[in-house]
Amino acid sequence: MASPEVKELLKSTDFGSALHEQTAVIIDPDTRGRLSLAAGLSKKGFDVWGADDCATGITTIAARSPGIVVAELRLPDASGLELLSVLTVKRPEMKVVIATSYGSIATAVKAIRWGAVSYLPKPVTADELLAEAFCPACHCTEEGLPIRPKSADDLQALTLDRALWEYVNQVIETTGSLAGAARHLGVDRRNLRRMLAKYAPPPTSRMQS
Repeated sequence: MASPEVKELLKSTDFGSALHEQTAVIIDPDTRGRLSLAAGLSKKGFDVWGADDCATGITTIAARSPGIVVAELRLPDASGLELLSVLTVKRPEMKVVIATSYGSIATAVKAIRWGAVSYLPKPVTADELLAEAFCPACHCTEEGLPIRPKSADDLQALTLDRALWEYVNQVIETTGSLAGAARHLGVDRRNLRRMLAKYAPPPTSRMQS
């Protein structure tokens, strides 16, 4: 729950300045993790700014107008989801990624519903973040479900991403269609399709599961 100060900042702050695609703001109280990700993004050519709470993050975003915002789910003065919900409305072209140590299927679905381009378990590298923020071209199965191409190195034990993908597919089976699942979850159908593309395991992994 956001503090009164953060609620007022979210309500009153103008995020309307021109977007800077090569600027990133990382909002995370974990200083070591924040600096590590910032160093990786800097090597990729990004101008990176950090904040350890939501209030500082809001003022930094307003001042720097970044192309990418990375927010932890649990911040000292708010939830990263509260920041996401406002940025999605005020600056929908900003790419907001929730990167958290406190992931769950419920918050992952909510993040995608509210417009996050991705929801990642920490630790996150710069390469992982940029791959998610700028999703590569996707292919579809014969059933019309999107698949994100992955290499054999991506085969691994059940992760939050895999659990979320399987959960959504269970909802699709129950409702009978992607559109029905989108209505049930309260997610825009295009966002749901994009999420499935991001989190889909490789075809060989799906056949073995």
